[in-house]
Amino acid sequence: MKTEITFQWRKRNLKESILAVCYAVRLGYTSRDQLLSALPQFSKSRILLSLDALFSANMADVNMGVLSINSDMIIVEELIDKPIELPVLVIEDKDKLKLVRSVIINLGFNNPAGVETLLKARVNCYG
Repeated sequence: MKTEITFQWRKRNLKESILAVCYAVRLGYTSRDQLLSALPQFSKSRILLSLDALFSANMADVNMGVLSINSDMIIVEELIDKPIELPVLVIEDKDKLKLVRSVIINLGFNNPAGVETLLKARVNCYG
């Protein structure tokens, strides 16, 4: 028996713009004007929705007018759509949430609640 967990974006329509904002901020585009000029392929409203999702998940912060992204986003980017196989026996529905939270914490996230805000997990058991 094995259990497989996959993570996907909760807001699929924003995944590209969320990732683009994260990459842009890491490259030094940390003000509103810099961000808008660095990402002309996205509308202003889409960038704002992406920032709202990041702020809601506590994955972004503004300090003295400078935007920063939580380092957990690097792990989130690597986690998307890549199955994690666990040698766990059959899991009941009530235990799936505990398993997902345990995996998120063990992956080294500092903000597990933020990860669960941005991503949804699917747990599948195979025999």
